[in-house]
Amino acid sequence: MNRYVEIKQAFTFLECTTRQKDVLKRCGNLPNRLGGRNADSGIRDYVYGLMLVAVSAQLEQDITRIQNVPGLQRAPGLSFRLRILRDHFQIGMDSFDAVDRIRDARNVFVHDGMISANAGCTKVEMPGHIVTFLQQCKHPDYP
Repeated sequence: MNRYVEIKQAFTFLECTTRQKDVLKRCGNLPNRLGGRNADSGIRDYVYGLMLVAVSAQLEQDITRIQNVPGLQRAPGLSFRLRILRDHFQIGMDSFDAVDRIRDARNVFVHDGMISANAGCTKVEMPGHIVTFLQQCKHPDYP
């Protein structure tokens, strides 16, 4: 099983636990960031955002293992690295856009504080987008 599927499974488990009605009663008040909203919806959005962070961090780590791409390791951020990989491996826009939307949604969640960040895909679809992109980059762990 690849790391992205493991991340998805962990967050699916966390979301399942948050859907248990007695959890809100037993665990106390929601954090202020989630207050004033439907508790189930707020927690699901927050778990999705946390998954965006975990998947993006794993992607950044995986990119460091891709060799022989000029300028890749010196590029200043994930956005630049993704574009370098897209250009070097001639990756189609559909595949690139799916991964770039995940990166962008992570930024919206982390930097803008928007709990309901949208990557244009579900938690189930996210690992597939990332792994497909890494396969197109000839990543050694995703043949």
